[in-house]
Amino acid sequence: MKLIRGLHWFQALILGGILLLAVIAPVTFPTITMGQRAGLLVGGLAVAGVLICAVRWCLRQSPQTQRRLLIGLLIIIGVLQLSLAVFFIDAGEADSFIVKNQAVALAGHLTTHWNSYFQVYSNNNNLVLLETAILTVCNWVHLSSPWVLLNILRFLWLDTALWAGLSILKTWHRTALRPLLAGMWLLTIPLYCFGLFMYSDPLVVPVPIVSLALWQLSRQRTGWQRYGLDALLVGELSFGVLIKPNMIVIMIAFFGLLGYGWLKQKVTLKTMLILGLACVLALGGGTLVTRTAAKQAGYQSDPNVALPFTSWIAMSWNPATNGEYNFQDAYQERLMPTKQQKAHRAKQLIQKRVSRLGATGVVKHLVKKSDAFLSTGTFGSFLLTNQWQKAPHWFLVSRDAINARLTVASQVFYIGLLIVALFFFLRPQRVFGKTGFCR
Repeated sequence: MKLIRGLHWFQALILGGILLLAVIAPVTFPTITMGQRAGLLVGGLAVAGVLICAVRWCLRQSPQTQRRLLIGLLIIIGVLQLSLAVFFIDAGEADSFIVKNQAVALAGHLTTHWNSYFQVYSNNNNLVLLETAILTVCNWVHLSSPWVLLNILRFLWLDTALWAGLSILKTWHRTALRPLLAGMWLLTIPLYCFGLFMYSDPLVVPVPIVSLALWQLSRQRTGWQRYGLDALLVGELSFGVLIKPNMIVIMIAFFGLLGYGWLKQKVTLKTMLILGLACVLALGGGTLVTRTAAKQAGYQSDPNVALPFTSWIAMSWNPATNGEYNFQDAYQERLMPTKQQKAHRAKQLIQKRVSRLGATGVVKHLVKKSDAFLSTGTFGSFLLTNQWQKAPHWFLVSRDAINARLTVASQVFYIGLLIVALFFFLRPQRVFGKTGFCR
């Protein structure tokens, strides 16, 4: 809590920038007019007002009422997620389609040949192994529709982030706000899209907040309870990196927080060293195990085919795409016959693009990159799939209209949340009242 208070102006500045992007230049509305921008802002202010009123109302209720409201919201969330898991099954598209087909082939022992895609993008190999393991178990028990089970498991995994948020509020002695968090979870549309999407994104969404909750819980325990929570924390961080390698930034951030805690005498040197070493060993051991498992499943790597990590950096500096994935960049990289030539070309491309942009261009490009990743309330969730193996007829015939309405609703809700967060860091007493969050 002290850290939040100490950095509130800096955080408010960042939130203000994100809010400006979300209103002025949301990437989900490429042809947005001034009237539409005004509508988004007014809608966001209305949402913010409702949320602030809801906070104050929750704070006035008795603990019993708060508990009943929380339980009721959790039941509604569970029923809604279960309904979606049963009636919507993603057919997969692009990367997710290839991953799904590979897992089906391996689990059904149809072939041990891996699509050449996995030699180029080996970052998805561990996801294939995970899905293969689940599908193999489903085959053993003769489950007729494993995709429903996979949907349910994804929703349960995403809900660990809700548990983490509720746990953090309890740790901060703000249990009165837990129904509000559950209500916000219920209304966050992108979460339902992620729960139905068969790819790595939903699996790493909970990692940061769950790691924070596990860390706080472990600091409140001693003995074997603390060791167990620390083990779960290390496992959570390692799992995130193994499933999506760019999540290494979360583990690096954890190392940084350990070091900061040690400097501030909040974490002992012994704890810092043990947890740091445990993360390194867990990640190294997990990498060894998954590579061995992939090899036993028939996978053969080819360093001359794989794209080097620098190629992704080169893509991120492509001014024409705001730093997003670009097939043409990847294709040109793949034409290089050796690993060394690929790395050399990527290095040259990075230098060329940064040099061409110049200091002013770099700043503008970073703003555009921020806009692409931070300005949209859907977080790209409606772009995850356009093909459904199973979906209600009423949804399929009106899919575009439904998605358009949900996109607007998500953007308005996102802007409302940003406004509340901005007010919180600037004037917490005005948002939450004298008996509010920051007393």
